[in-house]
Amino acid sequence: MNQENILKSIEDLLNNRLEKQDSEFVDSTTACEFFNISKQTLYHWNNRGLIRYSKPSGTKKIYYNKKDLVTRMMEHPVLSKADIDNKVKNFINNKNS
Repeated sequence: MNQENILKSIEDLLNNRLEKQDSEFVDSTTACEFFNISKQTLYHWNNRGLIRYSKPSGTKKIYYNKKDLVTRMMEHPVLSKADIDNKVKNFINNKNS
């Protein structure tokens, strides 16, 4: 299974996990559970503009679009050792060609 297929499978799993919610949006608690992070980290991401959020007027509650959460998760995949080894081999082969 190549890296693109693996990433697609992960994205599908993440989408399925969020689809269990009835709404298109989730609150901060659910977003934190999704990323397995603290609320402090989530608010840090908000302040740095790393994740989009909505804050309806007249309320203190913050909401996140589920698709934005999946996009954020997929922006920084961690490569396996095998993936890194393959990239190094390809780089060396291309350099020697």
